[in-house]
Amino acid sequence: MYLIVGLGNPGSEYEWTRHNVGFLLIDKLAADAGVTVKRRECRSLVGGGVIEGQRSKLVKPQTYMNLSGEALACLTASGWTFPTTLRLLAFRFNLLPPGGPDPRTSFPVLAPEEPDLPR
Repeated sequence: MYLIVGLGNPGSEYEWTRHNVGFLLIDKLAADAGVTVKRRECRSLVGGGVIEGQRSKLVKPQTYMNLSGEALACLTASGWTFPTTLRLLAFRFNLLPPGGPDPRTSFPVLAPEEPDLPR
């Protein structure tokens, strides 16, 4: 099974920005597979179907990027079983000053116990 999570920000002001590349990719995958991603669950839009012969769940958290982990935690608590491979689709572009914040802290809520998680 695939669980594909497209990260983005809700709202029309972000719809066609780089912040929503994850949402746009989910929309493209859904369209290609004939899947509808509209069911509201755990502060997310979700849908399910078959992609490349695999049962798949597509998720668009509606919590803004940095709080996407809250939506995923809710889905887990409500009985969703996650596969061993989780794909997060997001776009990240940083222009950080020397000595600025660590760019790997963008998604701390997704897996705070995994500081070395590639992002």
